[in-house]
Amino acid sequence: MKSLRFNFFLFLLAILISCSKNDDSSNGENLSIEYDRYIVWTTNDQNYSVGVELNTLVQDYATTMCYCRSGCSHSPGPGFTPVDESMPAADVYFTNFNDGNCAGYDENVRFNDSYQTGSYKLTTDDYEKGIYIDISLDFSDPSTHFTSSIGDQPSSSYVKITNSEPDNREITSGYFNFGQIVTGEFQARLYNWDDPSKFIDVKNGHFKLRVQSFQDGRLDKN
Repeated sequence: MKSLRFNFFLFLLAILISCSKNDDSSNGENLSIEYDRYIVWTTNDQNYSVGVELNTLVQDYATTMCYCRSGCSHSPGPGFTPVDESMPAADVYFTNFNDGNCAGYDENVRFNDSYQTGSYKLTTDDYEKGIYIDISLDFSDPSTHFTSSIGDQPSSSYVKITNSEPDNREITSGYFNFGQIVTGEFQARLYNWDDPSKFIDVKNGHFKLRVQSFQDGRLDKN
């Protein structure tokens, strides 16, 4: 009886080890994410990760926010610039997500509803609604700067927002800094800024970013 129990134990142990190996192999397709806000991706079989940890004084990266004026919309481009400029950098630009009048109350009141979950176009046109991605494999070397905002995309390319949550921060009574925590995924071809005949194919891309309104304001007209 003891021998039978021991053999049964070994059988269960073998199953657990097998399952563990299968789980590891499947998780190998997912990047390890070490930051609270981040952009991560794989290119040329190498994994990259940029971002910041919340409530941490010393950071590898500084958070950046570019407001590219396109059409009637302040198109925000949150991203991360490294303290050590030999490290990678990345930005995600949300172009023309504001539908309607620009600036002031009209833009602020719609801000949190502008970043809906779903698939979006990898745009090359600043005047249409879409998303594009900039990546530097070595921030100090301009020859390693790539963007999805120029050139054609393969049929396998995509970008989508998978989660979107308000993150408005009250500065004074009734006066807010408007923000949205936007999580998403992407796969794209990025072209070299200096020589668009060169490109990299990026896969397994993920981001979690705080998109911020162009200006602070109120949710009423008072």
